[in-house]
Amino acid sequence: MTESRRKYFAVPLLLAVTGGLLVAIPRWLFPTCGFAHQSMAGAMMRCDTTGSITLFLGVATLVAALALYLLSSGPARSGVLFAAVAAGCVLFPLYLVWPGVCMAATMPCRMGTLPAVLLTGGVQVLVAVTSLVRSRSRRA
Repeated sequence: MTESRRKYFAVPLLLAVTGGLLVAIPRWLFPTCGFAHQSMAGAMMRCDTTGSITLFLGVATLVAALALYLLSSGPARSGVLFAAVAAGCVLFPLYLVWPGVCMAATMPCRMGTLPAVLLTGGVQVLVAVTSLVRSRSRRA
């Protein structure tokens, strides 16, 4: 495989990894309180809503990674990269502002899910922004 071909696969692969992690973190790797304590009966906790939205953003990132793999360079590819940046950026207010995570520092969502998702979202934004900047500098 040539070096340019490897570069072509790197961004979709990295975004697929971050998308897969965003799907797995709130459900299996560092489950939110509702997933960690499924026997709890009662109202949903705010971190359950946040975890569900994170699952959706992870699936959207996986779709974006597939689209990047299938698309050649051009405005559509830039649009998909912007969507990946947006999905990653949404995670920060989602966890830090609304709906957020539980208030108690010892809850699973605060100890595991919050840092794992924010780190994964940061990597996703970094990968997509770097790819956008590189693609724009090649065109200039």
